[in-house]
Amino acid sequence: MPSSQVLLHPKFESTERDLAATLTLAQPGSLVFLIGISGVGKSELRYRSMRSVAGAPSGWDKGILPAIAVRATLTDRGFFNPKDLAMRLAHALRVPDLTWLSDRDQIDDPEVVHAKLEIAEKAQPWLDARRSTTEHALRFEFERHARARRLRWIFIEECASIGTLSRGRSVHNYVLGLMQLAEECGLTIILFGTPRAAALWDCHPDIRRRSLFVWAQRYREDRSEDHRPFASLVSSLGKNLPLERPDLLVQNLELALANSAGSYGE
Repeated sequence: MPSSQVLLHPKFESTERDLAATLTLAQPGSLVFLIGISGVGKSELRYRSMRSVAGAPSGWDKGILPAIAVRATLTDRGFFNPKDLAMRLAHALRVPDLTWLSDRDQIDDPEVVHAKLEIAEKAQPWLDARRSTTEHALRFEFERHARARRLRWIFIEECASIGTLSRGRSVHNYVLGLMQLAEECGLTIILFGTPRAAALWDCHPDIRRRSLFVWAQRYREDRSEDHRPFASLVSSLGKNLPLERPDLLVQNLELALANSAGSYGE
């Protein structure tokens, strides 16, 4: 949606401030988790924070790419396949998509950054490479390109998927491997996910100790201080909907809060 229709409200703005402050503290080699239920604006936050940490392209040296974004999706019968994420990371540096540098009012959806990759994944060259290339070779390719391009930030969405590794594979070994990758390449990995992502840091004390956390808060029905800003948000949304009465949503605020779980995207 055009930026004029992106509503910056208290919960979103406070989360954005928390994330920005956390990223200034994040050292190369660390993991940052941004956790929130569906609809709290994680994709919007990723889009805005990528642009913020990368700075204007006019300040980049030739061949430099400060940030990339990929998804950790379920691809093998409902399981997460590490090789597929390694392919996405390698592809993101091999064929960079700089759509995320567009001003927000020039794109309809912050997920546009993943569109070209989703097309590439369905093409025969990708399928052939998936069969013939090892995960180790893909990681080696990524490491070489990351250093050459001076990559500093990796944004990984849908990170809760990583907790669904197939039997015989260790979640904590994989996440520790991500931390090792970040250390070796001098970058920070920001993982966006739902509360199910707790499996990633609860699996090992070293991961918990060496990670930073940001919680994307929802509006809560048990907090009276949340009611007024939620009502203001609902009222703003209602102005753009063809309702019987302009105050229809506000008059049913309790119902709106219950059905959305206080998640403004919902």
